[in-house]
Amino acid sequence: MISDLRFKSGMLVLALGCGGPKGEGVADDTALPTCTQCNITNDESYTYGAALFADVLPVAAATDVRVSWAGLQQDIHGHVRGTDFDIEDALLIAFRDLSPTEVLDLLATDRLTQAQVALYATCTPTDDACNLSDFNVFGRTFELETYFTEGSGTWLIVMQSSTEAGGHAFVFLDPQNQSSAAQADVVDETSRIEVDVDLAGLPRLRPVADPSTTISWEAVSRDGLGIPLATHQLDRLILARYPGLSASDLEDRVFDLERIADPLWVADVAGRSSITLGELDPEGAWPGADAEGPSLLGVYCSLCLNPAPKIVAMLASP
Repeated sequence: MISDLRFKSGMLVLALGCGGPKGEGVADDTALPTCTQCNITNDESYTYGAALFADVLPVAAATDVRVSWAGLQQDIHGHVRGTDFDIEDALLIAFRDLSPTEVLDLLATDRLTQAQVALYATCTPTDDACNLSDFNVFGRTFELETYFTEGSGTWLIVMQSSTEAGGHAFVFLDPQNQSSAAQADVVDETSRIEVDVDLAGLPRLRPVADPSTTISWEAVSRDGLGIPLATHQLDRLILARYPGLSASDLEDRVFDLERIADPLWVADVAGRSSITLGELDPEGAWPGADAEGPSLLGVYCSLCLNPAPKIVAMLASP
């Protein structure tokens, strides 16, 4: 069985999403009433679902296996390595009683707990790779390969960076006595994520283009994952327009809403539950109101480990 070395950090490093109901939508923007006190509720804020997939690679048991991502060019979100991100560290998470399928399901529904983790170790890579012997637990190295035996549990490797929360790529190692493979290669196809988001059908708000117009998210009680919202964690807000795109175009790019916005306004909202349009635009008008394309308001948790926004509301032009 896996060693009794335990995961001691304050939280797990992965959260990817869960399913939820979709918005009903409205007929058209002109039919929407305007608001000067625009209150986002659970009905106006999005929910999304995500499914995570990762290969299980048979490798030699009780061996100092090398995990290489030299062939990785894009991460699970389609971001280009070397341009949008690079791998800064690798994580090894071992589970004593969970199968790879169960681990992926728990990650995708944000239900993985510390109690289910048997071992948690990190590696700062060199040459786009880490050997099992390179991993350490809070700075303490040990002969990890000694515990890497057939039937010992489920072993997950996660590639990470400071550019984005969560993982860029994933792979399971399956120690087998009959295998002679001493290297596991991670490529673009090794892992992927599928996201189900409905923004096009989400009910919209129609703020009046006035600096005093207030948008509030105080009434939102669950995040995009459909779980209770930890409001004290919310600290960053975006107001964004997407010329040339539709709301449907944004549904597959929920992790890129800041990257692809034009224009984009950002505000610090730590400890707050509302903001005025005047705070976002010194001129007092709704930013980007005359531009074509959908617009939205998103509220994020910068310190959370899931890169998706906690709240997304679609806005209609005044």
